[in-house]
Amino acid sequence: MFKIDSIYKAGTPITFQDAPGTGSKHVYIAKIRGGSEYVIVKFLSRVGTNNDCNCSNTGITTFEYWKMGDDSSTPIPEETTDNNDIVVSPNPATETINISVPSYENATVEILNTESRILQSIQLQAETTTVQIDNLKAGIYFLKINSSNGVVVKKLIKN
Repeated sequence: MFKIDSIYKAGTPITFQDAPGTGSKHVYIAKIRGGSEYVIVKFLSRVGTNNDCNCSNTGITTFEYWKMGDDSSTPIPEETTDNNDIVVSPNPATETINISVPSYENATVEILNTESRILQSIQLQAETTTVQIDNLKAGIYFLKINSSNGVVVKKLIKN
């Protein structure tokens, strides 16, 4: 486990650990305690031979903020919308998922891995769309749903 002393959002401490399913020691995911918010940290390059990634490492690091669907969470202005109407089921899933988006006209869904790579992009043609995911390895993925109401990110677990 990789730990970093970080403070986020009114003093809420976060702890980083290897992101499941990435196979990378350079990608970490942190869940902010008591919430549904995540930070993904990617060490794009490392300088030196320190395997502990301490603060003296001067490699390139990126941070990505992901907000997961949760009734208790506060929306991020201009980036998310009320996601209670958007349903992804089953979750966890093995072969297919159903994505229900009431305002599906001109809506798209991107399946992203924990390194933010787009693995699949889907143009929704109906309020409920079935998507094959049997080609994905077991692990954690994110569904980025873009509709006329805004952007929603949902976590997907593939068994």
